[in-house]
Amino acid sequence: MRTVLSQYLSIHPRDWIFSTNAYGCPEIANAEARGACISFNISHTHSLIVLGVTRHRALGVDVENVQAREALIDIADRFFAPPEVASLNAVPAQQQQYRFFEYWTFKESYIKARRMGLSLPLDKFSFHYRDDQSVEIAIHPELADDAARWQFWQFQPRPEYLVAICGERVGDQPPVLTVRQAVPMRSEKSYSPKFLRTSPMKSAL
Repeated sequence: MRTVLSQYLSIHPRDWIFSTNAYGCPEIANAEARGACISFNISHTHSLIVLGVTRHRALGVDVENVQAREALIDIADRFFAPPEVASLNAVPAQQQQYRFFEYWTFKESYIKARRMGLSLPLDKFSFHYRDDQSVEIAIHPELADDAARWQFWQFQPRPEYLVAICGERVGDQPPVLTVRQAVPMRSEKSYSPKFLRTSPMKSAL
């Protein structure tokens, strides 16, 4: 993480300073980085780390190993929004594991972008799939947020992993997503994911 951040600002990897906000979310404490409006978000699972870096906008990422980790359907029944629970129960049993993690990664990416963790009730916002490639978020007024503020992506870097990204739209400028594949301290290359689901773009890139 330190090595990647140093590609965005002239700070030596060992000199990055980190703190946590009031909700326990990690953040950069270096004054130079804050002045440049650089922030990051990170998620990890078995043998894979996803690190997102952004300027001037909020970002949340989540990754899950959908094969190594068992879907906890009872958690969905207790904490997901009613439309998500109904959708999850409507799919065939053999598809419920994947559908659970579709919702879970999207939800995690959103609460991480909001930087408020699980203080945001999971049943106060929900994700809807109009078709096999799209995703839309609905947010309860209690959360004081605008669904049009956010852009979502979801993809599988390998069959066992599912990644969700939540990026903030700022004014008329939608987030531009650049993905790279890296082995820390060894190699880095461009990566063009095949997106499984994306939210509608509000304006052209």
